[in-house]
Amino acid sequence: MTGEEPLSLRETAIRAARIGGEVLIRKYAQFSRTIDRKGRRDFVTDADRESEKQIVAFLRKARPDDAIRAEESDAEADPKRILWAIDPLDGTTNFIHRYPCFSVSVGVLRNGEVVAGAIFDPTRGEMFDAALGSGARLNGVRIEVSGNRNLEDCLLVTGFPFREPERLEEFLVGFSSLFRAVSGIRRDGSAALDLSYVACGRVDGFWERGLSLWDIAAGTLLVREAGGMVTDLEGGSTHLDTGDILAANPLVFEPIRSLLAGNSHRCSDRSDL
Repeated sequence: MTGEEPLSLRETAIRAARIGGEVLIRKYAQFSRTIDRKGRRDFVTDADRESEKQIVAFLRKARPDDAIRAEESDAEADPKRILWAIDPLDGTTNFIHRYPCFSVSVGVLRNGEVVAGAIFDPTRGEMFDAALGSGARLNGVRIEVSGNRNLEDCLLVTGFPFREPERLEEFLVGFSSLFRAVSGIRRDGSAALDLSYVACGRVDGFWERGLSLWDIAAGTLLVREAGGMVTDLEGGSTHLDTGDILAANPLVFEPIRSLLAGNSHRCSDRSDL
């Protein structure tokens, strides 16, 4: 890969995310929409499908030799090629209820490594993007993770394991520990935006279980290029495969991880971190 290729891929990801966002904002303005149920608490709308259709059509023309893995088709996941991981509507339940927190996420991987990505919030007109080695941006301006070093002052964001209800008790143990330790926890319903907000310092950390590659590929790069840390919940590197993810600014990452692991004694009253 040449030094310029991540930047070129980033620009293509930005264009793809904006194409999908234009579909979403148009559909959002319509009060009637087709809604199908993929599973309990798991929906797909005509907006998901049309956004994905338009993004894929654009990429087929712009990058005909690349592989594509998208939420509603989940095909062509060849790790040896450049792979586009696309969530055409991250936050479908929010979208259905007209709760204005949803996004388009476009991540680009080569040999399993995320090298570029873009996440677009069409309701706010906010484009988050990153290229490997070139930093992360919001609407073209460089962003950084927060500098908060006190756990008790942290604002975190999370998501419930709604597709895996058998993991709820496990989730609640970690949630309870962190709830007692930080200033607040939010649940917004779009993992891609959650990671974007970690990257720009609006929140100090994010964790969730059981996500998909298209949910977190672009956001993983955003956080890292903004100076943050991203791992699985044990501090390892399996998050893109397992969907279990923790992202935070590096000053509070380990205390958060320890509490999620049940090791609260290791990080209580650590205001010097």
